[in-house]
Formats: sequence, structure tokens, C-alpha cells
Amino acid sequence: MTECLKRPSASIVRFGVTGMLGVLLLGPSISLSQIGASKSASADPRVRRALQQTDLKYDVDKDGDYKLHFTTEDNRTQLVFIESKTEQWGNMEIRVVRAAAYIGKVKLTRTKLESLLRDTARRKSGAWELVEAGDTQMAQFTVKMSADCDPDGLKTVVWGVARTADAMEKELTNSDDL
Repeated sequence: MTECLKRPSASIVRFGVTGMLGVLLLGPSISLSQIGASKSASADPRVRRALQQTDLKYDVDKDGDYKLHFTTEDNRTQLVFIESKTEQWGNMEIRVVRAAAYIGKVKLTRTKLESLLRDTARRKSGAWELVEAGDTQMAQFTVKMSADCDPDGLKTVVWGVARTADAMEKELTNSDDL
């Protein structure tokens, strides 16, 4: 398994799915984080170096995060963000790669939230997160990976995030806005 994505222990996976079930089904009004939360305005040069060794085109946003525009095999589009800010988890430095499948003022139904949870359970890596800020709700697919991932591993992750989020956007909204 690539060093970019190390599988957590089964107990962590069970806790994560159980915790997500509670958030998605029992408490969708809980704010997990803020859309547009402030971050360091400095882009992580490790991401830039890795992206420069791939054929992926990117921009850096005002928060210092890397923004990638993808066109999928069926001519749909998807935005993916690679966060420059990292977090420590034990002795590991973790980076977030994410893409939204839904952003709106209308809350997702229980059926759609359950669909996100079932989709998470089928994934080898990554999970759906529900983010709320005020009256806006966002469902985003997130992979937490090694901050020092090699270029091929990073490319695999960002394409996987793009395809996953785009497929769910089509399922949830039947549109191609994100």
C-alpha cells in the first residue's frame, strides 16, 4: 500500500463510521467546521513540487490551498482542493484533499444522508463529511493522507476524490455545478 494512504486500524474505522452515522442521521445541524475558515495564506511548497511532477494544472487560492479543475471521462467538471495546512496525528503529518458534491441552503434528506454513509462504507479511503455554516450545508468527500505523498500517489488521490465527488453530485442533484 502506498505510503500516502495508510489504512487505520479496524477499531478506528468502526468508530469513524459509527460517529459519522450519528452526525449524518442524528445531528445534521451540528457544524463540523466552517466553510471558508481562515487558514495560512502560505501555500505548502511540497504540494507544488509534487504537482509540478504530474500533468495536473492548479491554482493557489487566497487561503494558500491548491485548487484543481478536473474534467471527468463523461465530460463533467469537478473542483478539488488540496489543503496546505496540515495536522499532526501522533507522529504522522496529515493533509486533507476534498471536493464538494453538494452546496445549498436546502438540507439534504435523511435518505440522501444515508446514501453518503453507505458510499463511505464502500470506499477504500476517504469519507463523506457534512459541513454547515449558517444556513448553508455542504457535503464533501475528503481523503486525509500523508502530507509528504509522492507525485503519483497525490495524483491518484486527487483524481479519486474528483470522480467520487462528481458521481455523488450527479446522484444528489443531477447537475454539474461543482
